[in-house]
Formats: sequence, C-alpha cells, structure tokens
Amino acid sequence: MQKVKNHLCSFPGLELPITVEDIFTDDDYELIYDRARFNKKVDIVEHPDLFGWTMAQTEKMHWMYSPNEHKLAGTEIILEKDQDFADLTFEERKYLGYRPPTSIGVITDKDLMYKLREFAQDTFHEDYLADIWSFGGKKIVPITLIGFSGPSTFHTEGLTGWRKVSDESLFAHRIETSRTSAVVNFRLIGDPDDSSIEVAEPDEYFTEVYDNLNKEYISKWKKDGKEPETMWSEGRGISVSSSIDQTSSDEMLSHLTPCGKIEGYHDPFLLNLSSWHRVNIKTEAPRLSLRFMGHKKHSFDYIQQLIDEDRFLKC
Repeated sequence: MQKVKNHLCSFPGLELPITVEDIFTDDDYELIYDRARFNKKVDIVEHPDLFGWTMAQTEKMHWMYSPNEHKLAGTEIILEKDQDFADLTFEERKYLGYRPPTSIGVITDKDLMYKLREFAQDTFHEDYLADIWSFGGKKIVPITLIGFSGPSTFHTEGLTGWRKVSDESLFAHRIETSRTSAVVNFRLIGDPDDSSIEVAEPDEYFTEVYDNLNKEYISKWKKDGKEPETMWSEGRGISVSSSIDQTSSDEMLSHLTPCGKIEGYHDPFLLNLSSWHRVNIKTEAPRLSLRFMGHKKHSFDYIQQLIDEDRFLKC
C-alpha cells in the first residue's frame, strides 16, 4: 500500500467485479484509439466552455470528448502526442489553462450501473459514495470514466477552495458531478508502469492568491446568480472555474512543495480532490480510469479518519 497522508492511498488487491470488455463495444474502443474514425459516426458540435468537446452515445456509455484529441480548445495549437504541457510558452499556458482530459464517460447501462453501485456499497464505507445523480433527465450512479493522453499540470477539483470563502447554502442545490471531496480510481486501460500521480502542498503566498481568487469567483457567482466562467488571477497564472482550478506559471509552481507520489498505476487509489495534484504520463498511449465519486457532504478529513481507523474499506 502506498500512502501520502491527507492526499493519497492505494488499495493493493482491490479488483472490480467487471472488466473493460463488459463496458466497451467497438465504438468505445474507437473513441479511445481511433478518434478520427469514430468522429465520422457522430455530429461534431464544439462547446467552447467545455474544452471544445462534443458528446456521443454508445451502447453503454455517454461520452463527452475532444473530437480532435490534441487540438486545444479555442486555438489552432495542436500538441504532439507526447508533448509535455511545460513545453508551451507562458502566454499559451495562461490562455489555455491546462491540458485537459480527452474524454469523460458516464455509464448509462442499468445493469452495469447497479452492479458497480452494489460493489461500491459492499466495498467502501457507507458514507463514501455520492448520491444518485440526475444527468440529462436520467438517474445515473456517481461512477464515471476519464481518459488522458499526455501529462497534466497541477490542478485541483475539490470543494475546499470554495468552502473556505463561502457558506454551504451556495452548494446546497448544486449538482456534484464536477466538484466533490474524493475519488477512488481504477485503471481500465493504460500501461501500469507508464504513469504516476504526485501531490503538492501550497505555501502561504500561494494560498493567499488562491483564496483571494476564489473570493472574487464566489462574489461574481452570487451577484450574477450563476457560476462564472473561468477566472484568472491577473498576471499570476492561476485560475478557478466551475469544475477545476489549475496553475501553469513558473511563479506559482515555485510555491507548491511536493509531498509525495504514487509510482505506477498497479493498484486502485483514493485521491483527495482538493489536493493540488499532477498526472504524469510518459508516452502517447491513452490512460483510462473508472472513478467512484465521493460525497460532497464529507470533507477529506473525515475520509482520512476512516482510513486511519481502518474503516474506509469493508473488505
């Protein structure tokens, strides 16, 4: 077991009750490995606020994905498949935010949904799994797939930043598909030796800049009555948005102190989504994870307590 207290914890020997073959048809494999062919089967409608993605339905999945896997939304920049985000100029990084995932999938097959939900209820503490979501008028379990092809920069997807500067009433009726406390990841596709995940802790300067930006974001949210689009801290290369916060500037990265990592992707692992973390992928090969999403009502402090008391896993 690999652990970084308050950030990461792996679970050797924990296995899913299904395989990727139970989820994917030929269409799904095409989306992951041969996107150009898959695109011919669907209408490509770019959404500028969603990384320039489009959406498609396969037999058992609903996908949100990048039709041109390496073209960055709103630009003519196409990354090489194995290009590190750090190779971009600061102005490119500032405009682009971070190198996004290339696909996010939601399971729509009822048998699969409930088999995985039953597994989660039998495996994790009863407080862990998020409530049933409503997605496009349908009820779905809070279990998703996410695909990457290439490394990310440091980012965070948790609720801690908002909770420090706002009251809970703001989140009471907000769907939790894009912000929650934690996630348990299982590798479906990808070389287990070809990736790692590292976490870092911000210093006082970083925290002050980040908190002030979140205050601006929350104030605009309350004033406009809706969540703002991506907001940048002027000149500092850090941003917040409805689903993810990220930093790409050398200045801000210098105020993050590495505190640990999990090498390889041999075992499922729990991640504190409020941690600043980075996914490292060395080659162009896609990496696809299945994710059990944690409940937004619990902080990671509570989840860490369950781990410390050996109560997070039932098995």
